[in-house]
Amino acid sequence: MRPGKNESIMEELARYLVSALVLAGFAVLIFRLLPLILRRAMPPFIDGATLEKQAAKLRSELEAESGRLSDRKRGELYEKLGSVMAGLSIYSLGDAKLKQTIDAYRQSAEAYRAAGKNAKSGDAEINLALHSYALGARTVDSVRLRDGDRILSKYLATENGKWPYAVPREFCEASRAFALALLAERLGDRKLLLEALPLCARSRKPAGGGAFKPPMAAADGIAGDALAVIGRMTASREILTDAVAAARRALDAKDDKTDPIISSAARHNYGHTLQMLGEFDQDREMLEEAVRELEAAPNGIDRARWPGFEAMIEHVRGRALTSLGKLTKDQAVLARALSAHRDALAALGGKAGPFVRAESMQALGEAKLAMAELRADRKMADDAAESLRTAEDILKTGDLAGTLKQVRYSLAAAERLARG
Repeated sequence: MRPGKNESIMEELARYLVSALVLAGFAVLIFRLLPLILRRAMPPFIDGATLEKQAAKLRSELEAESGRLSDRKRGELYEKLGSVMAGLSIYSLGDAKLKQTIDAYRQSAEAYRAAGKNAKSGDAEINLALHSYALGARTVDSVRLRDGDRILSKYLATENGKWPYAVPREFCEASRAFALALLAERLGDRKLLLEALPLCARSRKPAGGGAFKPPMAAADGIAGDALAVIGRMTASREILTDAVAAARRALDAKDDKTDPIISSAARHNYGHTLQMLGEFDQDREMLEEAVRELEAAPNGIDRARWPGFEAMIEHVRGRALTSLGKLTKDQAVLARALSAHRDALAALGGKAGPFVRAESMQALGEAKLAMAELRADRKMADDAAESLRTAEDILKTGDLAGTLKQVRYSLAAAERLARG
């Protein structure tokens, strides 16, 4: 069903896409991905108990009417179930809800295909791909990321002119760019960046200096994060600068920011890209601005309701403070970094996926190492090595050559200092 004249793109997105990129524990996509905030989107902002009731009702209808449902009706019910389960995944730091979301969209796609509703089947498969990205980001292997990319790349390769699917093409391109950049970083495979960078073209050089209009400002935000990873891996200041510009446009977009989570997510994304450019340039003022943006990001947020948001913000703030503390050789700043990383781990509460836990321990270990080097403190260096070994133990069970290389580099430095 396509939207009528009075229905905005946002309302269409809310119907068809409750993205796994939206606040899915904020651990999704390794604390980096700007959540796609859907103004007036039903599932993300309804409480979990209500969503559980909706899911139970849909499952009951599917089971009771299984022999009498048309393929089209079955597709509709599974699509609704996928949307509700995606909403529930927002409140969960674990994998179960996302797996159920993926399964529901898979069954929706199959039913729509059997009914000859190819556009609707495509909508369901695109949602399946996006949620596979999110689930893949929580694991220590790349199967889910590759599954999502195989599906999404198939639809993006379509050259039939008009894009017939509910999820905007620009959002799909930005999401795929980020997933490819994430894979490149994980695997240490820079060739994947050659596929990712062209997908960010519109966010790098907006036509006429313009930008995406809301709600598609989210595409600029996601592309900004992708560009930040690409810029760091290629040591390109130009690309990192484009990342900051894209994130700034998303922050400045005249969207409906009546819910503070929208502004907060955009501010986090901008602060994160600033941190990466500031670290590259060794620019104190830029790093200080990044810290200020990240400290302001949680304002107005109910942290009890969104524990993953706190974890994401504290994690990135901790990284920005570590960069700033190393540059300024300021122990007080590094102490704040350690505190931020401990707060992030406390907010996760042991419920996040393995990759997210590993990255959290890596960041904590690197902050400890920075402090140990400044103090010439062998005991703290030993503590840093312990945190980094925890990250290594998690990561070495997956296909993570690139990420493991980074962890082991820091671990070797911590062990050398600990030995004196």
